Formats: sequence, C-alpha cells, structure tokens
Amino acid sequence: ITRTGFRGGLNWYRNINKIPAITAPFLGSTIEQPSFYMGGSTDLIAGNTPEAIGGMQNALGDLRHCEIIDGAGHWLQQECASEVNAALLAFLEGLD
Repeated sequence: ITRTGFRGGLNWYRNINKIPAITAPFLGSTIEQPSFYMGGSTDLIAGNTPEAIGGMQNALGDLRHCEIIDGAGHWLQQECASEVNAALLAFLEGLD
C-alpha cells in the first residue's frame, strides 16, 4: 500500500469519523493563497453544488479559477485531460 501511494486515500476513510473534530479549530478560517478549483458536474463525491461552490468562494480569499466541466465526473484529470492541463498551466502562469 505504501509503495503504490494508496495509503493516503485509505487513511482518509480510516479516519473519516475523526475529521470533524480535527478540522473544528479551522471553522470560519479563510485561505489567502492563490487557489484553483476544477470539478465535474456529474461528480457525486465532491458535491459540486451551487451551495458548496458559494462556500468555497467565501473561504478562499484569492480564488483565481473555479470551473465546473459539464458532463465530467470524479476522475476529471483522466476524463478531460486537455482542459485540466490548459487550466492548470494558465493558473500557474498567472502566479506572481
């Protein structure tokens, strides 16, 4: 598991009941670093609802790119590789 890099994903699920307590001190905090978000409209895991996106925009003080790709799912980088790469490169080129 460690060699394949799968441990991080498994640890998320192993600790899912601890996450609210661990993240509680950060409630209401904002992230001021330049931020990028891209998701798929059919991603049932990320929950790209208008409410979630609105909350993200409030929490990320320097959200420079926020895009939901219509028809794409959870594996965005595989489903829409060219769109993801172009958006990432544009974001990185825009950093100071």
